[in-house]
Amino acid sequence: MKNYDRILGALLGAAIGDAMGAAPASRTPELIKQDFGNDDFIYDYMDLLPDCTAFDMPKGAVTEGFSSAYVFADHICRNKGIVTPEIVRQALFDWKDGPTKIYYEKYAGPTTRKGVAIIEQNYKGDEGRDHLLFECRTATCGAAVRAWISGLYHNDDVEKAVTDALTIGYITHDNPISLAAGAALAGAVVYAQMEAASLASVLDGAVSSLDRAYRQAQSFCRPSSGASIVRRLDLAIETGIQFSNDFEKCISVMNDRVGLGELASESVPAAFGFFTAAGGDVMKTVYLSINAGNNCDTVAMLGAALAGAFHGADSIPGNHLEFLSAVNHMDIAGLARAITDL
Repeated sequence: MKNYDRILGALLGAAIGDAMGAAPASRTPELIKQDFGNDDFIYDYMDLLPDCTAFDMPKGAVTEGFSSAYVFADHICRNKGIVTPEIVRQALFDWKDGPTKIYYEKYAGPTTRKGVAIIEQNYKGDEGRDHLLFECRTATCGAAVRAWISGLYHNDDVEKAVTDALTIGYITHDNPISLAAGAALAGAVVYAQMEAASLASVLDGAVSSLDRAYRQAQSFCRPSSGASIVRRLDLAIETGIQFSNDFEKCISVMNDRVGLGELASESVPAAFGFFTAAGGDVMKTVYLSINAGNNCDTVAMLGAALAGAFHGADSIPGNHLEFLSAVNHMDIAGLARAITDL
């Protein structure tokens, strides 16, 4: 089943990238080599060191990114692929309080936690910032790690995938940059699953989805200032093309030009940049991302999700599916089948 292979590829690629990126996250490429790679690049899951976030989690455990995407995708699937604010809210609290709560407790970022607190009506407020017109603190990649999944439910309707991505992200991220980043990924995932998909068509689809989503989000979000995510996406793609044959240089220049920080205008373009440099190959996208450091778990997750939708699960070597499903107590293949059946 071709659709199943693409959907499973996206979910599995995302899980691999997130889990492999958990240990090297926040480090520089130099420190990754020093602390994990015996002065070389890393190409596998690593034990988390005591100074890592959630250092007591097992090797192969995913983080906030994939765990929330998995729960959100499951809830949407059980709602027959229909995305509503209420379904998104239910998914958010199931991720926070249900069987996956360990990932929320260990990894959830401040923007997501603030969004949850507001919904639960126990937000204490920030007198120094809440009155400001511009809310730039929410311009992070937290919306993107969940919003991309809407592309799995619409293998031929980009506009619907973009709209659903905005709904998914808005519950915690009231920011046009953050929401547009997630929608760009959702749109690109739709293009990646198309019969005649090419690297160029997927990237063009990402740019057009980003532009459409940003204009939509500006109509209902609080305004936000920041670097142009459209220009940053173009720059990341150009960097990926320019250094596609130089692994180390690609990592270095992507860090310097685009960045791999928590901001959506860095992590999401970087994911597209490494996807481009890898020619859409899942594992090469992961390896480039995790060795780049900083917010590499998110970058690897998003880039590999797109690559998996592009090439399918059959293109991924090894027993990652069995390993990750067991470590994280998740039925990744079952979720892929349920989405396919819709």
